[in-house]
Amino acid sequence: MFSLASGRIPGCLLTNGVPMKSFVFVLAAAAAAIAAPASATVISFDDVGGNGAQVANGYNGLNWNNFRVFNKANSPNSGYAAGTVSGNFTAFNTFGTPASISSATDFTLNSFFLTAAWFDNLVVTVTGSNNGSQVFSQVLSPSATAPTLYSFGGALIDQLSFVSTGGTPHPGYNGSGTHFALENLTINESILAGVPEPASWAMMITGFGLAGIAARRRAKVSVTYA
Repeated sequence: MFSLASGRIPGCLLTNGVPMKSFVFVLAAAAAAIAAPASATVISFDDVGGNGAQVANGYNGLNWNNFRVFNKANSPNSGYAAGTVSGNFTAFNTFGTPASISSATDFTLNSFFLTAAWFDNLVVTVTGSNNGSQVFSQVLSPSATAPTLYSFGGALIDQLSFVSTGGTPHPGYNGSGTHFALENLTINESILAGVPEPASWAMMITGFGLAGIAARRRAKVSVTYA
């Protein structure tokens, strides 16, 4: 038989009091955490404020230009009421003019619901850019009677712009203009390409540190035969 000078049981090498299998698990978990995407944020606009309240900079960590919120109860005959997906509020582009969302750090656009507030055949051009360069541009034609879910490819952007044009008044609606109702905007915030989040860094560093200790201790192990 034999014993390890380190006093450990053969077949179950311990490093600083932790089984080697634990190190493998820690390293695997760190790699998985780095590879996994960050959880998505769903922005419903229900916590912005009362009807007509401005979506202020800093809301959900983003900068908002020309967005306000509308309570569907204030105009039941409109795309605002038809396009409300959750709660009572939707976001809209003030005066029907261009609006945008931006951030100091990159984010990914996953999806959103869009409805024309007053007009049929409204055209909304959505453009994503990063550092001033266009990443994508899509021309959308949202319905005035039901929300349409639009999904995007998840490219990294730092600005998202909306420009609405055209359309004709929807029969029975009590308003007009190139306004749209934006609901349940889903994004991944503050994601830098290829850079793990702090929790992932901590797990990875811990795993590598423990693995280093294991390597040093193995180098000092001597075997005694009897």
